[in-house]
Amino acid sequence: MSFREGASQDALIAHCAKVASEIPVVGFYLQPAVGGIRLSFEFWRRFAAIENVVAIKIAPFDRYATLDAIRGVIAAGAE
Repeated sequence: MSFREGASQDALIAHCAKVASEIPVVGFYLQPAVGGIRLSFEFWRRFAAIENVVAIKIAPFDRYATLDAIRGVIAAGAE
């Protein structure tokens, strides 16, 4: 299920955690400016706290969305 199909951020976190239980996960933040979706600070805090998340790539088209992601990673202690 993708966000374009209406999945919640909770559903995406659950999916990422399930995948991370088997293989390392790299997050990629495709922001709305380039066709993606807005993900909250809380999403990034929870995502960065998943064991076996090894990296996050952020395409910084929106400084505020980028800061939400960075703040989330720091709040998770995963910097």
